[in-house]
Amino acid sequence: MRVLLVLAAVIFGAGFAYFFNGGQMTNAVSTSGGQATETMLIDFTRTQDSVRWQSIDDGVMGGVSKSTLVQSDSSAAFAGTVSLANNGGFASVLFGAGNYMLGADSGVIVRVRGDGKRYAFRIVTPMLLGDAHYAYFGTVKGTWQEIRLPFDDFVPKRYGFTLPKMLSMNRDKIQAFGMIIEEKQAGTFRLDIAWVKAYR
Repeated sequence: MRVLLVLAAVIFGAGFAYFFNGGQMTNAVSTSGGQATETMLIDFTRTQDSVRWQSIDDGVMGGVSKSTLVQSDSSAAFAGTVSLANNGGFASVLFGAGNYMLGADSGVIVRVRGDGKRYAFRIVTPMLLGDAHYAYFGTVKGTWQEIRLPFDDFVPKRYGFTLPKMLSMNRDKIQAFGMIIEEKQAGTFRLDIAWVKAYR
């Protein structure tokens, strides 16, 4: 079992490293509404903007879950199938590789349309390969939602295991964002993502 976990860590980390090769500086757009300031980070509604992405599913540890990210005219669909076979049970995608400095912001807002299942938004910083900070949210089937995720609500995890909260997020060195479905929610899934913004 220990050998399998180490092997999964190596493969999973290699996927992270491959994705981050070629990451570019981001061009964020800020807008002010009342006293709040929002900064566009990822905009899937702009079909002319190509967003780098990569699926990292439980195949890294022998599972057979599959996912993809398909961009359309108004959103990107994170969709696929979660299988519990071979001790699997998760599917994930990374997107928006770059260098984000969000130290002055309070959190992120994601505009999504789900299927009633529970997902987590992930933020990747220069910790160990495979580490990320997670914030979980529920969805209402077929309904667009704008979900605010304060940075204080994010939990550090490594390969699905929760780490001590003292490992705070370095918000001035964010490398990428992502979505994951886990918690043994077997079956097909689909989460449409319109955009991701930071807010102050």
